[in-house]
Amino acid sequence: MENFPVINLANLNGEEKKATLEQIEDACKNWGFFE
Repeated sequence: MENFPVINLANLNGEEKKATLEQIEDACKNWGFFE
């Protein structure tokens, strides 16, 4: 069983914004949701 993705949303306001948005996109496509 795969681990649930953990995404630090605080990174949306920093230099990691693009990578964080990609992680959110991946979570939505592959898991159907994120918390």
